[in-house]
This record gives sequence, structure tokens and C-alpha cells, in this order.
Amino acid sequence: MNSEEKLQLAVETLFDSLTVSWEDNGNIMAEVVRDSTITNLSKITGNSFDEVRRIVNIKVENSQ
Repeated sequence: MNSEEKLQLAVETLFDSLTVSWEDNGNIMAEVVRDSTITNLSKITGNSFDEVRRIVNIKVENSQ
């Protein structure tokens, strides 16, 4: 994946994550959006899914 493709995937991932409609009808679950975002970050960075998830979890814990 070249730099332009990585940037495009990052923009699409951010757009998807930030514009998801959170409904109470159960059509979209937060965990699915989170996993999709982590998967794309893994593709962009070249790190494993588990490594990206670990980094995200640390950032979440530090922000609380």
C-alpha cells in the first residue's frame, strides 16, 4: 500500500467512524466500528491488530 492509498484509507476510516449513526435499534454496534477502525489502522501502520488495539486501549485509559 503506497502513501496515497494509506492516506485515503485513513480519511475514509475517520469519516466512517465520525459519521456513524448511533441508533438504539441495534443495527450498528460500537464494537464493530471500533474493530473496523483498528483493522484499518493496522493496515496503515503495518502493526498487528493486537498491537494497535493495545495502543488504543492505553490511550483510552490515559485519557480517562
